[in-house]
Amino acid sequence: MKALIFDEDIRYQQVITALKAMGYQVDLLSKQQQLDFSIYDVIVLPVLGISEAYLTTAQLALNFLTKTKNTVKIFSGIKTQALTKLLTASQRSCYYLMEDAQVVKENAILTVEGIIADLIINTKIAINNAKIMVLGYGNIGVPLVATLNSLGANVYVGVIELTDKNQLDQQQQESFYTSDQALNTYVGMMDMIVNTVPATLLTTAHLQQLKTDSYLLDVASKPYGINVAKLTALGIKHKIYPAIPSKVAPQTAGEILVRKISSIIR
Repeated sequence: MKALIFDEDIRYQQVITALKAMGYQVDLLSKQQQLDFSIYDVIVLPVLGISEAYLTTAQLALNFLTKTKNTVKIFSGIKTQALTKLLTASQRSCYYLMEDAQVVKENAILTVEGIIADLIINTKIAINNAKIMVLGYGNIGVPLVATLNSLGANVYVGVIELTDKNQLDQQQQESFYTSDQALNTYVGMMDMIVNTVPATLLTTAHLQQLKTDSYLLDVASKPYGINVAKLTALGIKHKIYPAIPSKVAPQTAGEILVRKISSIIR
């Protein structure tokens, strides 16, 4: 049995070890190689998926998946337009690891740990009693709010969905709709703001109200949600911090992927 790994993401070191333990001969994609894609039973694409630019950089033919076995198991971190085209043309299917519910849940725990560590390092006050705004109440927002509350923070949650607002109201958690005047009311009070939404909810007017010693952390996926240029001009400390699990706990993040890949190929 043969497996091909497309990326040198540090998380994939765990995947390589696990595949070898399962009896697979593992090859790594190299620009210098002319690979025979028809020999592989498992192909693990990059965590960030395949883009047109990636295909060019990796010197891959646009139809390389058509040369794979009909039974090949293909894995990718995320779905991309380029990959969707490749799969359609080759009539192959793909398992998207970062869309799997269990992977998302376990990665969220690592992400929250990374957020807490970052807030501690990049601010001069304790999380306990700090006023912290969390924008978004999804996969990251839910465990983050719970953790911040357990640490004694004064948490304010900005939401879009009615169901999220109702849930937070039942928990007696301070929350507001990001489209309401409440965001204007709260933003200037905050010591820290964590954005989890890949959209710009904080306008220039909001940013101008921030305290000069506040800290804004953006952990959303692209296109992120903060105006870096404006924050820099205002002298507000900020950071865009995507893909936290691979940065703070690469071994554990890799083990999460191993469990999912192993369960599928077995």
